[in-house]
Amino acid sequence: MGNIKSKKNNDSAFSRSMDENEIDSYQVIHNVFRSIWNGNYMSPITPILLSGDAKVLDIGCGPGTWACDMSSDYRNSTFIGVETVPMFPNQKPTNVEFKLHEDFTSRFPFEDNSFDFIHLRFCWYSFTFDQWRTTAIKELVRLLKPGGWLEFVDISLDGEHLGPVTTDFITDRNSAPNLSSEVYHEMRKIPCGSWGGNLGVHHEQAVKGLISKSIDHLPHKTSQKMMEQMLYEFKERRTYSYCHRIYVQKLEL
Repeated sequence: MGNIKSKKNNDSAFSRSMDENEIDSYQVIHNVFRSIWNGNYMSPITPILLSGDAKVLDIGCGPGTWACDMSSDYRNSTFIGVETVPMFPNQKPTNVEFKLHEDFTSRFPFEDNSFDFIHLRFCWYSFTFDQWRTTAIKELVRLLKPGGWLEFVDISLDGEHLGPVTTDFITDRNSAPNLSSEVYHEMRKIPCGSWGGNLGVHHEQAVKGLISKSIDHLPHKTSQKMMEQMLYEFKERRTYSYCHRIYVQKLEL
């Protein structure tokens, strides 16, 4: 699974503000993810967060649901959410900041070795394969403190490709010379549709919103056909989607 265009180059939903339904989709899927994973992260960073000195970057933060949720659990740590379009809440906790960064393929406005933990969600399609290999991973490593953790979270419609491909990028010494060769990949199946109970209904709602956003740059008939096919599979074939968490530590210098 790979994308054709980055968010910056894709003249689609990413170039405008999100409407309320799309924001709701982000919030719903946050709750789905938290439910299936029994928490907001898998990296072994709890001691760092509890220390009170942790600085966390949430790339692709959407409406800030994950950052705000985390901030209530770790009130003495700082959380910075970054998104390409403005959808941030009007009110936020005092230990949360939000920044607009219109092009994820460009350098982020932070110093080297700034963050103890970097969390990315729904960013897989922000970059081409080449961008992941040549710039994206290197930029994330630049921002991460030695000993800090990097965690990718995304969904796919199959369980075979996204995880291994992302792991390949991370373990490529040319792309990420300072990351550990020990990369953790965990995956959960999530039912899509009413057949999966309350969780399935909420997940279908969220996935429909996110998929609609990601394909609306296509001709209307094409996007409608794709959406109808996906909805058919959700209903008739009892389709699962797959949530991936891939996390790795930056090596101490």
